[in-house]
Amino acid sequence: MNSETCALDGPRVSAYGSKVDSITGAEIRSAPLVLVDLLTEEGITGRSYAFCVTPIALAPMARLVSNLGSLIEGDAVAPLEIEEKLQGRFRLLGPQGLTSMAMATIDVAAWDALAKANGLPLVELLGGVKKKVPAYGSLRAMGIESVAEEAREAVRSGFGAVKVRIGHPDVRADVEVARAVRSAIGEGVDLMVDYNQVLSVPEAVSRARVLDGEGLYWIEEPTRADDFAGHARIARDGGDLTIATVGKGVPDALAAAEQLAAHGVEPEVVDLRTLRPLDVETVLESVSRTNRLLAVEEGPRTGGWATGLLGAVAEAGLHDLDDAWIVATDETPVPYSPALEDAFLPDAAKIAAAVEARLGALRG
Repeated sequence: MNSETCALDGPRVSAYGSKVDSITGAEIRSAPLVLVDLLTEEGITGRSYAFCVTPIALAPMARLVSNLGSLIEGDAVAPLEIEEKLQGRFRLLGPQGLTSMAMATIDVAAWDALAKANGLPLVELLGGVKKKVPAYGSLRAMGIESVAEEAREAVRSGFGAVKVRIGHPDVRADVEVARAVRSAIGEGVDLMVDYNQVLSVPEAVSRARVLDGEGLYWIEEPTRADDFAGHARIARDGGDLTIATVGKGVPDALAAAEQLAAHGVEPEVVDLRTLRPLDVETVLESVSRTNRLLAVEEGPRTGGWATGLLGAVAEAGLHDLDDAWIVATDETPVPYSPALEDAFLPDAAKIAAAVEARLGALRG
């Protein structure tokens, strides 16, 4: 493997305009790009680019990339070493925003140069093989007619999936756009939508329910990416009890909810997403409607998070709480055998049985 050295001659910056129709009245008139050439002493050039989202960030981003270039000039083209060096420079600032984007452009350009130096595609340099991967066409338009035509063109180009940006003031406009695209692409093509983080958590839940019947493959970034507590979400509606869980417990609880629904019990499943911070507010809001809380934990009850959650809900929402209990593991070490470990952990059947037993006793 050749030992290339960096002689970064400052990024070459360019911006080009691309007008995009929008039914909200806002137009994206340009796509501000920072184009980066990482020049090595051996004459190999690694390339990358960054989409700056707004023209306001274009000049600062270009300057920041140039400044990073001076920090690694003369170093070996070793992407991991370069990343560690640059991360160290931004430790106090943190790796967010423009700093993260700027470091990413250097990282991508360094990997590109290294692959070219070895005469290999990057995927093979990293130990993989070239093969087909799923891809989708990301539509730029938001207007009904223009987005439909753009979607048809994407399918004609060979894409088996398309994604459209939504987030209109009225959710009915979101539905109209989704239906227009679906009509244009047909049923055999996957359809995704992207909110670009414009919704609050309650709005995201509400709009997801409205869009639930539109056959969407996914809903992307409905809320702020850094709103970790707010990412706790109602994964399933229901009125008979709240099941709060995290990790593996979420698919298990959803499967149990479907089993229970067949017997007339409608649980609401809350995916906590994180335990620190623990989004007690979302659980309280759900319990205010269901009046019952089941916490499902992949661990023993003693010293576990489920006990703390029930205590927090009782402390702040006892007036709404008719019943609360926990499904957890036994108070024993985790078995070594995979079969015994599966039997040891809560699963959909155990969750459903616990709910049926509890509600049956209450109703009896």
